[in-house]
Amino acid sequence: MGWTMNSDWKTVMDAINAEFRGCEIVEKSVKKNGDAYLAVRHPKHQYIYAVVALVRKDEGEYGIKTYDETMIPHYFDCPKRVLKWLSPAETMVKVVGESGVENAKEWRKRVHEYHALPKSPKLREGMCVRFKEPVDFDSFEETDFKVTKLSGRFLFLPRNNTGLCRIRTYKRMEFEVLGEDQSW
Repeated sequence: MGWTMNSDWKTVMDAINAEFRGCEIVEKSVKKNGDAYLAVRHPKHQYIYAVVALVRKDEGEYGIKTYDETMIPHYFDCPKRVLKWLSPAETMVKVVGESGVENAKEWRKRVHEYHALPKSPKLREGMCVRFKEPVDFDSFEETDFKVTKLSGRFLFLPRNNTGLCRIRTYKRMEFEVLGEDQSW
């Protein structure tokens, strides 16, 4: 479950193509951060399955880490154009077993649920937002945050000023914009 690194790879696609040498990638969607959603044809059994490929560049070297849909990766914003290529999950049973088929169905269900969510407003630095449900951080819960950006990532400053928080799932959460640059 680690990362495969290679200094010969010069692009995100070099990493993806090397990782899937011998397989046909029938559809792909590469995000700005290097993450990719792939529809891959199994070379022996010919079914098409989904893969989430995380690609990063570290000290001049590209690395890749992949999760197929039977692992229920917690990345659910797979584009519909990739989903439409996937074979019925049941066609994978000889390779992944019944539990793998059930996991693939669960991941696909969560992707469809993600696409059914109402679209939240685009975040901007300085915005103040209120989440519909409290965000739980183990030591506290909060609904109101000021948005800031650090190293290209959105971080959230809770109203109680406990420090910057990362909310990885904010895109899948309902929130409203309270305004800009409000002081807590």
